[in-house]
Amino acid sequence: MSRERAVEFGILGPVEVRRAGHVLPLRSRRQRTLLAILLVHANQVVTVDTLIDGIWADAPPATARNALQAHVAGLRRRLAEQPGAGSVSTCPGGYRLLLAEDRLDAARAERLARAARAHRAAGRIDRAAG
Repeated sequence: MSRERAVEFGILGPVEVRRAGHVLPLRSRRQRTLLAILLVHANQVVTVDTLIDGIWADAPPATARNALQAHVAGLRRRLAEQPGAGSVSTCPGGYRLLLAEDRLDAARAERLARAARAHRAAGRIDRAAG
C-alpha cells in the first residue's frame, strides 16, 4: 500500500488517524483516549484495569468493564472501515492493538532518531542531519 493511501496514526500531538493526509474523525473523547493508550503500547497487551484507569481516571463508573467493551467494539468498527489500519484483539486480561510499526508517528520518529545517531557516530554528519 502506498504511503499516501496508508492509514497512519499520530500521538506526537493530537491523537489522530489519517489517510491520504485527511484526519478521520473518532466517535468520542473516550474512544480517542482508548486509542491513545493502545497506540502507546502498540502490539502489547494492555490490561483492562490499565484501560479503565486511563479512560476514567479516579472515577470509573460501576459499569466500566461493560463500557470499555463497548468502546473497544466501536474502535474495532472504526478501524475496520479503514483497510490496513490495524486491529484490536482481545487477549487474556486485556486488549492489544496490532499495528505495523511504520504506521505510528512516534515509532517512525524513534527509527529516524536511531538512524541519525548511527550516521553521526560514523562521522556522516550530512546524512545524520537529513
